Amino acid sequence: MSDSDTKGDAWRKPPSRYRDERPAQFALPARPASCYIEMRDGCRIAADIYLPEGPGRPDRIPTILILTPYYRRFALRDGASADTEPSPNAARYRDAFVPRGYAVVVVD
Repeated sequence: MSDSDTKGDAWRKPPSRYRDERPAQFALPARPASCYIEMRDGCRIAADIYLPEGPGRPDRIPTILILTPYYRRFALRDGASADTEPSPNAARYRDAFVPRGYAVVVVD
């Protein structure tokens, strides 16, 4: 079994080629829309919503949902630069998919 997704017949379009064949069409928002969602048991979970920005965005957007293990409970160190990414794992998906027309919702 190869680590390369371009070998074999499993993929119709290998993920490694996806970005090359679907160029970015939209901008990332400067900040996510943030909200709390109340569950049936009264527990509130946090959600950050990243929507593609720019002309031509459709009304309905395919969405990628990322469930995290409580990233919001962590705080950046005092003195961290303003451009420090508080959730680098989710940011990888945000940066790859939002410019290509997907919404990314990060819930913890």
